[in-house]
Amino acid sequence: MNAFYAFGGGFGHLTRIKSFIDDHVKDDYILLTNNVAGRRFFSKEKLDIMPGNVPFERVHVQKWVELRIQQYQPDNIYIDTFPVGMLGELTPDMLKNIGVHLTCRRLKWDVYLPLVQETLYYEKAFIYEPLEPDHEQYVQTNSREIVPMALALREPTLTPPLLANFGKPVWLVVHTSSAEEVALLIDYARDVARVEKTDPTMVVITDQTVHLDQGILLQHEDPINWYPYADRIFTAAGFNSWYQL
Repeated sequence: MNAFYAFGGGFGHLTRIKSFIDDHVKDDYILLTNNVAGRRFFSKEKLDIMPGNVPFERVHVQKWVELRIQQYQPDNIYIDTFPVGMLGELTPDMLKNIGVHLTCRRLKWDVYLPLVQETLYYEKAFIYEPLEPDHEQYVQTNSREIVPMALALREPTLTPPLLANFGKPVWLVVHTSSAEEVALLIDYARDVARVEKTDPTMVVITDQTVHLDQGILLQHEDPINWYPYADRIFTAAGFNSWYQL
């Protein structure tokens, strides 16, 4: 049994883990996450989502993960992005007698480092992109093996049918997890349109509920199919968006 720790918001960590599992994991697995968007990527029996009534604080998240480890008794655990958990809650005692692995993307290491109270040692660290020097040093020092990973980027699979109704430029706003951040991107796009004296069709792809006076809001659409047809794209440059674009 393999356990995957994938805490965070948005789709980046979920799609990265899903791709990793599809390509490299043959045994049974369970995904531990706080992100309800996991239901879009994984079947119900492969998911254990932390309930919303568990306070998102180190001690409470630590207890929830510890109970899941006791329940599933995994042989290996793969930790996505955050070396000792999103809140620093993963400890050597919790993961005793388990093979620990790390999937790495770039972090603001100086911001995350204060959360590292106890260091884990990783059998393998899978590196998806260049890390900040201190982050890279930490991973190399605490890993038995470093495995560079190539990103498997999907291609667009269809032309969005809505495009047939558009007779003017399409400006795409793509972001997840934070309604406030999505609203900021929409406002910025509108400001740019006013400055440039243009009237594009605004298409917003997000998992959030946001107010849109004019334009099209899509909450269950794959943005990659829109990228080739957008005249301009506004995004917060999350992991997936950055590399797909």
